[in-house]
Amino acid sequence: MVGKKSLRDNQLFHDLTEEEYDVVSGILKRKVYQPEETIFEEGGTDQILYIIKKGEVRICKQGPHGGLQTITLLKDRDIYGEMSFFDGTPHSATVV
Repeated sequence: MVGKKSLRDNQLFHDLTEEEYDVVSGILKRKVYQPEETIFEEGGTDQILYIIKKGEVRICKQGPHGGLQTITLLKDRDIYGEMSFFDGTPHSATVV
């Protein structure tokens, strides 16, 4: 379970009531990823919202000569995967 403090630190959950924090924190799951592990790939269709508790991830796109090119880094308390989570569209990038 992810604590309510982690949720309150994030703008997406800023306006939740105490009861809503309890509900959301009760359904979140913690997962630890290894360095350079691919979390999801561009075009994937899982509807999972990710919150970085500690560490960083690279948001990548396929480069013109193959391989992944980093387009941005996300760090502690950042959220990603929200577009697929909310509207079911395929992921627009790969996350490592």
